[in-house]
Amino acid sequence: MSTRVVLIADLHFPRVTPGAPEALLEAIAETEPVLIIAAGDFTMAGRRREFDEAAHFLDRIDAPIVACPGNHDIPAYNLFERFLRPTGRYERAIGARTLDRFVSDDLAVLAINSARPANISLDWSHGRLSRRQIAEAEAFFDRRHAARTRLLVTHHPFVLPPASASFRRIGNADRATAALARAGVHAVLTGHLHKHASSAMAVRLGTEDPDLMTVQAGTALSDRHRDEPNGFAVLGCGAGVEWIESHRFDGRSFRVFERSGPGGT
Repeated sequence: MSTRVVLIADLHFPRVTPGAPEALLEAIAETEPVLIIAAGDFTMAGRRREFDEAAHFLDRIDAPIVACPGNHDIPAYNLFERFLRPTGRYERAIGARTLDRFVSDDLAVLAINSARPANISLDWSHGRLSRRQIAEAEAFFDRRHAARTRLLVTHHPFVLPPASASFRRIGNADRATAALARAGVHAVLTGHLHKHASSAMAVRLGTEDPDLMTVQAGTALSDRHRDEPNGFAVLGCGAGVEWIESHRFDGRSFRVFERSGPGGT
């Protein structure tokens, strides 16, 4: 029997599709997951009232939640907080209700923050992992080889699906991918693109050639659909990720759109 994990991302309160929040809560309850993974962008602009709405939504989920912030969760208009306390509002509203890691016999999950208040690009939405973050993630998973499935969560993607030319891979992606493969991580779970996708990343480490999966969540609630309905993913975890279900919102409820094994949709 697979352990069920739900992946959501890009809620973007208050700009949500009418009816989608209630439908998502119902779908999560019906799935009966052991864990929810929320891969960032709970708000549109990091305003306090937006975080209040997101926090109220999370309070209605009856399962542990592992979460990380997204670039939209850093205050957009309060430059003092953006640069001196970029995740202060997130930690008070979301961090107080969620975990940044989860460990059991079946799962080892770590969420790390890839959002940055600024970077060398004029587009502040791009994300990056530091060498220190990568080393800490590798050390965390090195100690958790007994867990049957090992998952890393970031907001920004390691792999770009087709038709994503305006986006960038997460900074330091190659270094991070190699480190995670060495540590035996099975999959990286991300958001940001508002499109569902899964694929395998081939990582060559000496004579080995392991596959590290990436699972990209669509937007769970936002009305910024980017040509794809609201959706979320369910992962069946056993000895790694055994299957993935994509669920999509039809205006009334979330229904299974497709199901695949590791390696692609």
